Amino acid sequence: MAYKVYFSDNSVYENTNSIENLDWRFVPNKPIKKVEYSLPNETIVLEDFDEYIIITEYLIDIYGNFKVTNKIGKIFVVGSKGNLVIAYEISIEITDGKYKYGDVKKYECPRGKEFYGRPILNGWKGGE
Repeated sequence: MAYKVYFSDNSVYENTNSIENLDWRFVPNKPIKKVEYSLPNETIVLEDFDEYIIITEYLIDIYGNFKVTNKIGKIFVVGSKGNLVIAYEISIEITDGKYKYGDVKKYECPRGKEFYGRPILNGWKGGE
């Protein structure tokens, strides 16, 4: 399991896809109570936020022959309440051609500085 989204109407959206397919766009647009993101040794829980988002960061390798390959570098699980943002940055490692979760770093910052010091403009889903 990757993540679950709990809504104020008591319904649940569960994304059970692999790391490569965590598409947040398919989460229904209705008030969210809680987001749980499951890792092998812990579960990240964001609850009682005004807005939520999960972002997959891709890295691009460009080789000398202009062959381009994409790979996942990090996943961000983010909640915003007023001017405060709580974010979990999850490193992704590739071992034997398979994605694996690496280190998890939690940080807080003001709204508008949540993604490398810049705002996340699109994709937020509203809380209750």
